[in-house]
This record gives sequence, structure tokens and C-alpha cells, in this order.
Amino acid sequence: MAFVHGLPRGRPPPMPTLPPSPDALRSRPAILRPRRALAGLRILLTGGSSGVGRSLAVELSRRGAAVFATARREPLLATLAAAHPIVVLAGDITDDAFRQQLVAAAVKSLGGLDVVIDDGSHQMAHVRSTLETLFPLLDERGVYVIEDLHAAYWSRFGGGLRSPTSFFRLVDELVDDMHHWYHPEAPRHPGIGDTCFGIHVHDSLVVLEKNLRHRPINSRIG
Repeated sequence: MAFVHGLPRGRPPPMPTLPPSPDALRSRPAILRPRRALAGLRILLTGGSSGVGRSLAVELSRRGAAVFATARREPLLATLAAAHPIVVLAGDITDDAFRQQLVAAAVKSLGGLDVVIDDGSHQMAHVRSTLETLFPLLDERGVYVIEDLHAAYWSRFGGGLRSPTSFFRLVDELVDDMHHWYHPEAPRHPGIGDTCFGIHVHDSLVVLEKNLRHRPINSRIG
């Protein structure tokens, strides 16, 4: 759920992303841009009842993706499902029991997950717990997208500049996990770091790629 309203005084509004347009989509990760890449993708979207999340769910569905949307406000989700071929489930993504229910329902409905887009509460603890739950469920070559990460710099969302609770500190640790072949420490987040193939940081947005990873080898030629 994006939070354009109620920003602190003096803060610029979040980078506009939707309503979607060809120009807006060019600024997003490659997997979300071309029409041919979206058709048939199985996408789970949190925060899909209103605002940016709802517009994104509609646009992805229009472009041929199979979309499963979740949010807390059931009436808004019901109108979304009534108007578009989108599967919905209402609940609180911050609740452990609901996340497990969501996992079972989404995988059963879609048959797997190619993309997860987290546009939910933006609280640092929730962003982390949602990632820990959903990233392992992505299929090979899947993509995990986290929106509105300027919240990581604001204390009211559990973050702050250089705060240990900021999501970007987790990103730092995942970078180390990706390179654990080259240092003596074990991965801190084995459920994610073991299969995190790439990390892309954009303004207010992070994309994690999932793929099989193999121990590097040295080859001498000549």
C-alpha cells in the first residue's frame, strides 16, 4: 500500500510509478517492462487493494499476467476481483498465520510464483518477514520486487539512515551472502542468500533475482 498522503513536511513525494504508462514502466526492472515478458507470469502482489498496488495489479493483469493480490481491506479487494481476472485474499501480511495461509492459497491458485511484488506496509520488520516467507517460494529465475523503500530512511517505518533495522542493512548482508565463497563467514540468511543470484537497487526499489548458484572454479588456460 503506497503512502503518498501524510508525508512529513519538507519531504518530497515518492517517485511516481503509476498509473502505469510506457514511460513509467521503462524505469522499472526489465521483467516488468515488455508485454511479451508479462504474459503468463504468475505474480503475487501485496498491498493490492488501493493506490499504486491496485493500479499495478490491474495493469499486470491487463498485460496477460496471472495476478494474486492481497491486502487488509476486503471490500476493496472484492471490487478489484469483480472487475478484473485477479484472485484476491484479504488479511494482514504482518501476521505470521496469515502469511502461511497466503502462501498456500497463492501457490494453489497460480501453481507457483514467478514474481512477488511487496507493496505492503513498508514497515522494516514486515518487509523482512515477508521476504523471508515468500522468497523461498519463488520458482527458479523468479524475481522479488520491494517498493517504496525510501521508508527505510524514516524512523516511523522502523528505519533510519544507517539504522541497523533499515532494510538496506539486510541488503548489505545479502551481498555478503552472495559472495560467501570468498570470505570465512557462513551465510546469515541461507533461505535467501543461497539462491539470490542478483540484487538491483533503484531509487526506492530493490529487486532480488532467484536462480541456482554454483561454487566458482578457477581455470588456467595456456
